[in-house]
Amino acid sequence: MDALASLHVPVGSQYFEPENCAILYGALSQVSPYEARDERFLGVSQSHIFTRARRARWPIPTDDKQAVSHIAKHFFARDKRQVERDNVGSRLWWMAIFAHASIH
Repeated sequence: MDALASLHVPVGSQYFEPENCAILYGALSQVSPYEARDERFLGVSQSHIFTRARRARWPIPTDDKQAVSHIAKHFFARDKRQVERDNVGSRLWWMAIFAHASIH
């Protein structure tokens, strides 16, 4: 998990997707898709690791109602699309797994 500390924080429109996918895959390649699909793993328990990256990519709105919805969407991953698209940790993991599978 120490490798995850080297994740690149997005700067402007530079998201470092390939680099972060490689870092995440290197650190968590032993995680099975079944385990990764469980929102408690990448969705919640690892969320604190991705806080800087998530806030840089998806800043929390100032409006309280919008902020609650935003946090629920990006900190948790309750359905298939949220797992693959909205949670920064699980999204990077799934992109890395798909990329790895496509070249092997």
